[in-house]
Amino acid sequence: MKQQYLFILLTVLAINYSYCRTPNLPNLSDSLNSNISNNILRLSFILPGIIYEYGITNNKSIKAEFNITGFAYGYFIPQIQSEFRWYYNLRKRVENNKVIDNFSGNFVSFLMGYQFGSHLPPKSNEVYYVNLEDAIYIGPTWGFQRNEKIFHFELNLGMGYFILLESKEGKLSPLIDISVGVRIWKF
Repeated sequence: MKQQYLFILLTVLAINYSYCRTPNLPNLSDSLNSNISNNILRLSFILPGIIYEYGITNNKSIKAEFNITGFAYGYFIPQIQSEFRWYYNLRKRVENNKVIDNFSGNFVSFLMGYQFGSHLPPKSNEVYYVNLEDAIYIGPTWGFQRNEKIFHFELNLGMGYFILLESKEGKLSPLIDISVGVRIWKF
């Protein structure tokens, strides 16, 4: 059953990528063309992980991320997520002489992710037992990202639908992502 959900998630990501791939918009300034359409690899420190953002047009990108969302009883809880972003205020930022390098701007996005669960064994001297399930989540978000030289800050907020794979339970929950880190490679 887990493989089916993972297959569905990867299929949606592939379709999303194929429909998003459009040529650069001709009516945006050269500054937009030269600064937003690049690829960046970052390290995040708040939720430790690695982030890759790929510019597909002047104001659209796809972000992929692998991070650790939590820690319970000596076990890490990893997740992967992908996000299609539309940066809507780049022209205004350029007109106001603000930086748009490395995807600095405000955006709306559609986020999809997979959180790996674990069945953490109870410890012999503790009464608590944590049962974390694998989960898939999707939802729209709004956020902003700022970059200064190699440093980066991002806040991403939205509402998502989480599907717990083992109990087949679904619930609506907030999506919150805060990232502070450094750029390790730009190409």
